[in-house]
Amino acid sequence: MWNAIWIRDYTPWNSESFVAGPLCWGLFNALLAVSLAQITKNSNEELLEQALQMISLLTSAAVPIMTLTFSLTVLSVQLATQLYSARLLDVFIKDPVSKMVISVNVGALSYCYTLFFYLYDNENIPFVAIYGITVQMVGVLGSFINFIHFFMVGFRLESIMERASNSALSAADRLGRLRYMDATVTQLPDVPPNAYVVTSDTSGYVKVFRFECILQQAEAMDVCVRYMYQIGEYVNRGTTLCYVWDAKSRKETNGTTLERRILSTLSNHPSSHHDTKDRMIEQTLGLFAIQGVCITKQREGDFDVTLGIQQLADIAMKALSPGINDPTTAIQCMDTLTGVLASIAREDLATPWAVDADGVVRLCAPQRSFAYLLSILDGIRLYGGNDLAVCRRGLRLFGDLAVILARSPHVERIPTALAQLEQWMVVARRNFAADGPELNSLNDLRNYLLRSVALCDNVKIRDGETLRDLQEFETTFQEETEERVSNATIVSEFLQTAFFSSSGE
Repeated sequence: MWNAIWIRDYTPWNSESFVAGPLCWGLFNALLAVSLAQITKNSNEELLEQALQMISLLTSAAVPIMTLTFSLTVLSVQLATQLYSARLLDVFIKDPVSKMVISVNVGALSYCYTLFFYLYDNENIPFVAIYGITVQMVGVLGSFINFIHFFMVGFRLESIMERASNSALSAADRLGRLRYMDATVTQLPDVPPNAYVVTSDTSGYVKVFRFECILQQAEAMDVCVRYMYQIGEYVNRGTTLCYVWDAKSRKETNGTTLERRILSTLSNHPSSHHDTKDRMIEQTLGLFAIQGVCITKQREGDFDVTLGIQQLADIAMKALSPGINDPTTAIQCMDTLTGVLASIAREDLATPWAVDADGVVRLCAPQRSFAYLLSILDGIRLYGGNDLAVCRRGLRLFGDLAVILARSPHVERIPTALAQLEQWMVVARRNFAADGPELNSLNDLRNYLLRSVALCDNVKIRDGETLRDLQEFETTFQEETEERVSNATIVSEFLQTAFFSSSGE
């Protein structure tokens, strides 16, 4: 797991720098040109002129392509940040397509310049290396066509939402495959009195917990550690990172055994005379506990389920802002959020949890709750509560979640989804007239969704139970007249009204 993530994050084309990939590919092509120049040689002067023309053609094409690629990349990142969300900036910077295009062009330039200087220093002409220029030209054109395709397709709203949703689902999958994760844990152990407080010596985001690094040491020290932060949460330097206490503190008094063990290990190490015993113990426990958590300066979505959901919510809130005012985009984001939350709702939310061979909890940390995942969408309700279509989609989102949960093993999460549904109704009652058609249609949709959840108890619909078509809730309603009026009558009345009004003028 860790090796795969390291390879993905630190390869030249996936790093944040634009220098690593082009530099590596340029050096490789320079060495390739020198190697091919040693294979087969010819002294034909016409071949030399053709080679120089091909080198000139390739170099004159590679530089504009690199400039255009970099300009389009910067422009697309700027537009995506302004129109969608600033959180998407990291996604586009790490995308390997633009870096690979620049790398191919830098490699072609490096190949041509190396071969150019070789031709002037040698009488014989390496025609195998010259034929390699054709391969470089094909690579330059192919990479640029690929970039144009990526630029046209990759920056569509649907593609951006797909990336964000895949980020959340992939993070949930990685969390479930970690070794020290337990989905059956519902409550963390209580922190006993006299537990040591360990503060963080750095600031950043919690990326993942690495319990495998300190589990054996925790068993050797006979301690329990409870971290206070969740994955994706920001840690400030100097705040409480975790609590550490003696695993046998219930049998022994005030954790003195832990103190003696730590002080005995420090007796052979020099320390400042100004440090008290508690201070030395705190420093030792701090160095121990910080090894069990990975804190990074930038928030990353490798194990953070909330980041992808937050990106989709940001796009929806940005679309609902007065400067953009695009509720259709917000509704599309809510459609995608429904699929993401539905997939996560069916799964267990594992908790970082490590026990020893005797079943004693050694290391633990809190995990994001399902209620917190739903609360990320509160901003959409705040900014879109005065739009009828957005309110209708918000009700359907949480109503669909409740129906899905009713058919899943996690029926205990249904009240959480229904509570969010009621919050949308609270906002709707505040923004729409009490007896208006908008609020009446939302009330009908709410009742429909609640009945749909109730009907999930049975495989078949009960006798006498009928449901209205969902299309009836897509617009406001008018009372039906008892008498049917034909289309001809309506047209006739309209023409008479128009005729008499024009005659009166």
